[in-house]
This record gives sequence, C-alpha cells and structure tokens, in this order.
Amino acid sequence: MMENQPAYGQEDEIDLVALTFTLLRKYRQILAAALACAIIFGAAAWGGAVSQDAQKAYESDLAEYNRKKESYEAAKQQYSLDIANNEKSQRDTEYAIQKAQEYAENSVWNNLDPYNVWVAQADLYVTTNYQIQPGMAYQNPDRTDSVLSAYASLLGNSSTLSEVAQQFNMQERYLRELVTISSDPDTHLLAITVMSSSEQTSSNILTALLEQVNAMNTNITASVGSHTISVIAQSSYSTVSTDLRDAQTENSQNLLSLQTQIDQLQQSRTGLDSNFEDTTKEWESTEEPVLQSTRISSAVLKFGLIGLLVGIVLVCGVGTVQFLVQGKVYSGKELRDTCRLPLLGTL
Repeated sequence: MMENQPAYGQEDEIDLVALTFTLLRKYRQILAAALACAIIFGAAAWGGAVSQDAQKAYESDLAEYNRKKESYEAAKQQYSLDIANNEKSQRDTEYAIQKAQEYAENSVWNNLDPYNVWVAQADLYVTTNYQIQPGMAYQNPDRTDSVLSAYASLLGNSSTLSEVAQQFNMQERYLRELVTISSDPDTHLLAITVMSSSEQTSSNILTALLEQVNAMNTNITASVGSHTISVIAQSSYSTVSTDLRDAQTENSQNLLSLQTQIDQLQQSRTGLDSNFEDTTKEWESTEEPVLQSTRISSAVLKFGLIGLLVGIVLVCGVGTVQFLVQGKVYSGKELRDTCRLPLLGTL
C-alpha cells in the first residue's frame, strides 16, 4: 500500500457484503471456537454446580429424607405393636363382657330380689359319744371335729353339689352361690343355709342336701369313725339381704365399666388408624432426593449457549479486525477512493 493511503478505519462506510463473505469463509474457525467455548463454559458451570450448591442441597435433602424414613419405620413398628395390644385388649374385654352377661342372665343368686330372699336353714348336731376314761393315762382320740369337718367338706364338694344341681336343672357353680355350709367345732354343729327366690325352692334344695348328708353317713363312719348326726333345728323365712344388693350393684357397674372400656378401645383403635394413615400419606408424599441434574443441566445449557455465542463473537471480531487492517479492496469504488486515481474499468 502507498504511504498516502488512508487507513480503512477512517472510512465512513464498510462493505458489509465483503465483510460477510470474509467471515463466512472462516466458518470452520467460528464453529471450532464456538464449540470450544461452549464446552469450556459448560464444564465450568457443571463443576461449580455439582461441587457447591447441588451437592450441598442433595446431602441436606438426603439426610432429611433418611430421618423421615427412620421416623416412618419407627411409627410403623409402634403402630403394629399398638394395634396388637389394642386387639388383644378388645378380645379380653369382649370375653369378659360375654361372661359377665352370661352370669347376669343365668345366675340365680344374681337375679334374686335382695328385698325378698327366702332362706331355708338346718342345724345338724354331730356326736361320737366320746368319753374321757378316768384314771387312764392314755385316752382315745376324740374324732368329733374330724367327723364334722368331713361332712362340711363333702357337702361343699363339687360332685355333691353337681348331683344336687342336676335335680333342679341348674349349673353347679350357680347352686354354690345359694348354699352356705359352716361348722362350729366348739358346739359340734353343722349349719346348712340355702337362699332362693321362693320358699318352696329353698326348702327343696335343703331337703336334697340333707339327703346327701344321710348318704354320707356310712362312708364317713367307715373312714373316720362311728358317730351320730341329727337335725336339731330347721326353719324357712324371708329376709332382706343388703350384701346381695351391694353385690348385684357391683356386678352391674362392672358390666357397665366393661362396656365403657370396649368403647374406649374401639375409639383408640380408630385414632391409631387415623394417625397412621396421616403418617403414611405424609411419607408417601416424600420423594427421595436426587442430585439435581435438572438444575445442573439448565446451568450447563445456559453457560454452553453463552460460550457458543462468545466463541462466535470472538472469531467474528477477530475476522472483522483482520478485514479492516489487511488493506484489501473488494470493489471499484474502494479502489478509486483508496488510490485517488481514475478507474478505467472493472471485471
């Protein structure tokens, strides 16, 4: 170029077509630079996101997730234990209610009118004709107490009461509540008392027990000793039993208490189910954390695009500068303006 040639940068106009074609010829360099910058920027964004924000957030979320998981597993185990205990308590209470209702319906004693109880009573005297031998160092043993105890024991025996209960179409356990047998070693008296709802029934049961006494005589004589037993008093009367009234009230309150208990257990079971259902829903709504690849990918994509643009701009900028300083002309007008000489023609 000539020394008096003006710099291209001093021109008022730039041939954009020529500049465009010049830059297009550098497409390989532009693409290479754009890809290189995109990779560099994307890698920098990936490394920064993983090593700092994403990794810390992931570790924090994972710790919280594990804590919730352990809490749920513990709640699940406790729920299973509570349900098992609740169901067992309900079964036990329902069984107790069933037995209490059965007793309330079938017990003769529990259904007596405490203000009109008929009592039949018999007092029996036992003697063995025991006598102390005067002047004898050795005395025969007095077996009266043994005989008395034998009668009291056999009368209260389950087989004896069962045999009597069958005669009155009654279970032995319910007959046992009506019969009281007591003995007094000092007076050698055996007392049999029978309670019932009517005079006739109480007298009949007492008669059946006295028949059992007569049947025992031979056996006790053979096993314990010779004796005599006789009825010295027998009576039948109506009375008021406050003890029976109190016992019936206690049985009713016990049944009511069992009913209340089963209701509370059922409500407790409903509460356990509801609480565990809420806990389960809360756990199911909890998602296991993952390394936030979406956010990282977005960051990588964003910085990759920025790097791509930077690469394109960088190469285009360098190409533009080269275009401006290299001093080449691409048209007749540029040649005339540059050289200040007339133009003969163009091809």
